[in-house]
Amino acid sequence: MFRWCLPTQLPWNMEPVPVPEPPAEMRDWSELLLDALSVVFTKLGAVEVLIGAGLVCHSWLDAAKVPELWRTVDMAVLYRDMGSKNLGILTAMGKRAVKRSNWQLEVFKGRDFITNQLLKYVRRRYGKQAKRSLSIYIYVVQT
Repeated sequence: MFRWCLPTQLPWNMEPVPVPEPPAEMRDWSELLLDALSVVFTKLGAVEVLIGAGLVCHSWLDAAKVPELWRTVDMAVLYRDMGSKNLGILTAMGKRAVKRSNWQLEVFKGRDFITNQLLKYVRRRYGKQAKRSLSIYIYVVQT
């Protein structure tokens, strides 16, 4: 009854597709030295490390925790991309950046997600470090 629906010949070749051979030398990015990863992460920026690069593997997470990487944290662009519906996430990311800086944070740029709670957190984190005086600049960019 449905015989007329079936083609008498298949329109495609049924031979297996050859699998390409892997390159002669594969590079395992997880084996990069900590110094090299830190340089790459510095070029990326703190936000990119927070939202992805530090989550790739254990060695990348170790590189993402190097305090020198967190001297300048610019989250103003991230606020523009994520919007006001993610204020809790942005505040948590800001706290994480402050914690990872290990008292080396110099500049923190943000927008409307900078709350009194986040400012108090920064003050508490740096208030305990009496051996070194720090200047922390927080730029709140309003549009």
